[in-house]
Amino acid sequence: DSLSLLSGQRISSRKSAPTLPNTLADQSCSLFDLPAVEAWGMQHDLKEQHLKTLYRVIFSSVGKPEENISFSFKDQLIKSDFPKKHVENLCTVFSRTCSIVQAKDSNGGYKFIVQLPSGQLVETVLIRHERNSGGVRYTICVSSQVGCAKKCSFCATGTMGFQGQLTSGEILEQVFLAQQYLATVSESSSPA
Repeated sequence: DSLSLLSGQRISSRKSAPTLPNTLADQSCSLFDLPAVEAWGMQHDLKEQHLKTLYRVIFSSVGKPEENISFSFKDQLIKSDFPKKHVENLCTVFSRTCSIVQAKDSNGGYKFIVQLPSGQLVETVLIRHERNSGGVRYTICVSSQVGCAKKCSFCATGTMGFQGQLTSGEILEQVFLAQQYLATVSESSSPA
């Protein structure tokens, strides 16, 4: 709920509604692009509590199997105190925009190739850490840009050259996708 609280504080401290990015007219925008979601909410006269509800619903779907996300998100939003008249419009304007196009078990974790809305590909890595207590935790390495200006010859990303920065929504969505993937891997490897 700390993210909801911070988001609500940002909303209540604004004097006027920001304008929506032009990309909203052209294509679906990421649910994880929090400033765009807040701008949309303010333009539709949503109250701070409704945006907090929206964030709670978005982030409560983390770790649920992929095939249920669209249904559970919309269904949970309808069952919440979020204004019903805005649910369909919200789900039309905003969605998940990134996807895992390749996932492979790597020595000590998982590597993902994530496709951005632009079609460009970035890498997300989950590093597995064994705890002394026998448990497991993961560290996630997300991409914050496409390519790299360093141009190191030993690095595939470096050989691409710098192509652009990722949005905050694209970065958050990598975390969401990785958490979803871990949930499905955990479910499939759990004893029956």
